[in-house]
Amino acid sequence: MLPGMFLLSIAVTSCGMDPSEPGNLVPKTVMEDPSLPAETHNGVRLHLEVRGSGSDTVYFVHGGPGFDYRSLISLADAISGKKVVLYDQRGSGLSERVAESALSLDAHVADLKSIVNTHGGTNIMLIGHSWGGVLVQAFIKQYPAAAAKIVFLASMPPNDTEMNKVAENYPSLFGNEFAGYLAQRNGIGEGSHAELDFRYINFQPIQKFYFCNDNDFRNVPFWRFGYVALFKTLESLLDGPISGASMTYKYDFRSSNAAFTGSVRVLYGECDNALGENASRPLAESFSSASSSALHKISNGGHYFWITNPTDAAVLINGF
Repeated sequence: MLPGMFLLSIAVTSCGMDPSEPGNLVPKTVMEDPSLPAETHNGVRLHLEVRGSGSDTVYFVHGGPGFDYRSLISLADAISGKKVVLYDQRGSGLSERVAESALSLDAHVADLKSIVNTHGGTNIMLIGHSWGGVLVQAFIKQYPAAAAKIVFLASMPPNDTEMNKVAENYPSLFGNEFAGYLAQRNGIGEGSHAELDFRYINFQPIQKFYFCNDNDFRNVPFWRFGYVALFKTLESLLDGPISGASMTYKYDFRSSNAAFTGSVRVLYGECDNALGENASRPLAESFSSASSSALHKISNGGHYFWITNPTDAAVLINGF
């Protein structure tokens, strides 16, 4: 449980506040707070902002699924001479919540394509973190000429064989929470997004295998997690629907990665035991036709290595 969440839950209940009311348990989405920067893509209102300026454009694709882009802002601000687009994916962060049936890998690819079409760029760079790396791989499979450069940050690997090894070694990465999601969703209803999102924060274990130090997770900023988006989007990569704690990944982007002819950099943190070199090396090697494909280890960093080592990450991106 994250610090203070249990006390917050007691406070909300004791004050007579309705937990289903926007803003009582978790921050409001763009549907409830019109002051948040947002755009509509494919009929879904997305929390999105543009920073900086320039003819070249960088698109950040956050991890999760279901997380938000807040942890990436510091890295985005370190990028110079380029326009930067950050957004929370559908059902995630502060973006509009959607039905389970509207959460799929294809839907996320379509949203990213719409965003790229809207904001353009002479030389387009995609930066995908963790799950966002899989979304980027799926995107270039459908639109191989849409980006000139790709940077992967602690990304999921290119195929199920490698990812199933991660899932087997680190079941708390998601597997142990699947049964809990089903029980809570069935108990309070699919549409109770605020309560589901809040409960995810309460029950999310501290994944120490992601970090160099036990307390590093406290330095990772976020707004709000999308509980439904996390699990229903992951189903797009699984061998069947969620039915309990066990899961088997089924996806393979190696062929489409091999056809990509742009430039690729794969970055990982030395302390990331789940999605470190074990996932990043096969990812870099899958881009066999890229004009350049380089693998970089970031010292003193875990899954969010740009927070603990901002200089090295920014240098590698700005110099790309």
